[in-house]
Amino acid sequence: MSGALPKIEAGRAKPTWLVPVIPAIVMAGAAIVFAVLFLSRPLPLDLSTYKYTPLATDWEPESFGVWSPDGKNIAYSKEILGLPQIMVRSLAAPVATQLTDLPAGAMYAFWSRDGSRVFFRSGETLWSVGAAGGEPQEVMSTPVIQVATISPGGNTLAFWR
Repeated sequence: MSGALPKIEAGRAKPTWLVPVIPAIVMAGAAIVFAVLFLSRPLPLDLSTYKYTPLATDWEPESFGVWSPDGKNIAYSKEILGLPQIMVRSLAAPVATQLTDLPAGAMYAFWSRDGSRVFFRSGETLWSVGAAGGEPQEVMSTPVIQVATISPGGNTLAFWR
């Protein structure tokens, strides 16, 4: 034997500690992604607290519904004998009340600020009627009035013509 030393290759030694660390890093990243995507979602709604009340229960077309300011009534147009008329339905009542019976029909209802009156268009005239019924009163007649509303402050009537 010549007494030669074993040959050592030059280069870096491979770190063996990376073998268990890399899967641990991948698992930690997956856990973070899972937490962000699934655990931060809002809880599902408790639908048992909601009340379902069907409003449109007749076969005649009902349209252009608007809620009263207190949210307890809805005014809408409903065809009666081929003409749209204004109806009001309370959530506490099983049937609606017909507010108008005008030969030109009535549509595009909206409420007064205090909810005591319902305004609507009939022909080219803006009318109002008590929310509980009564005789309609002419508010304004102007050519080609389309829709109207009262400002939140209750001081201004705005309309589109």
